[in-house]
This record gives sequence, C-alpha cells and structure tokens, in this order.
Amino acid sequence: MRKKYFDAQSDDEVVLLLLRRHWFTLFNAGLITFLMYFFGLVSVMVLPMMFPSINKGFSDNLYVLVNSLLFLFGTTNFFSSVAFYYLNVGIITNENIVQINQARFFSRQISELELDKIQDVSSSQKGIMHNFLNFGNIEVQTAGKLPNFSFTNVGNASENARKIMEMAEQYRGRGHRLKKENSVKDADMLK
Repeated sequence: MRKKYFDAQSDDEVVLLLLRRHWFTLFNAGLITFLMYFFGLVSVMVLPMMFPSINKGFSDNLYVLVNSLLFLFGTTNFFSSVAFYYLNVGIITNENIVQINQARFFSRQISELELDKIQDVSSSQKGIMHNFLNFGNIEVQTAGKLPNFSFTNVGNASENARKIMEMAEQYRGRGHRLKKENSVKDADMLK
C-alpha cells in the first residue's frame, strides 16, 4: 500500500514533488536556542563566583527559576521550530497541489487546488543568503477568485516553479492525470 501524505489523497494519486522550507530557515531558531543555553550556562558558572550571596535565601530560588525558564524557553523554541518546519509542506501530485500550513500547534489549514486551475507560477529570491544557498519563494497564481498558493523559503525555488508549471501544462494538455512514471522517489522529494 502506498504512503498517504494527506487525508484526501486518492489511491491512484501519485506524489510528484514535496516542497519544504530550506534548512537554513532553522538557523534563527538554532541561534536563539544556542544563545539562551549559552547565557544560562554562563549564569550558572560565573554568577555564583562573582556574587556568592546569590546562592542564599530568596535570591537562590529566583536564580534557579530564571535559569530554568531560560533553558525551558530555549528548548521549546527549538523543538517548535523543528515541528513547524516538518509539518508545513507543499505537495504536488499528478492531480492537485496541496498546501498544509501548521499555523500553531492546534491550528492547521489544508488547501487543495487542481493542476488545471493554475494560471502562472513565479519564483523570487531576495537577499544574499537566498541567492547563495539557492532558496526563495514560489507564488502559484490561480484562475478566477481562487486564492493563490504561496510557498516561502523553498529550496531550488526557480527549478521547482518550472516543474510545477510543466506539470500543470501536461495535465491540461492531456486532460487527465499525469502518468505515474513521472513520480519521484521519496529521497528525491525532500530536496
């Protein structure tokens, strides 16, 4: 049995491409977590030597509480960033584009669009890091009053935008599903 990537995926629907944010987008969360841990460790090691009275009475309790909160928020920040990185995904199948957006821990939005409703696909890379690491934004423009799909900070944005447009043109040209031979292996989808 084939792996289902989303609930509405039909049995003969094949995933052709998975779009996730570029790994570099986790850098900010990692940096913030590192700084929180660093300041927490410095305060644990240095402050008691500089201020010996910090380990006595009420100030000891406050000191332990502040350090505990620093480590707790650092860890929570990192793991929530990794969870949102993994859960926010764009899925292109031989029939549809599906965008899964995990806004908060208990708030998820799933949008689906048939390939023949795509009018245009564009990509943009703004900034030194975007160009250096080859990631950017993809905007899928739809027909009529349908909302546009936007994938932010996706790796190989221009190449993936070109692939999406080609898939939509093939879908419209044939008037039916893309062939299953166009599917990619799981390892290739995560690039």
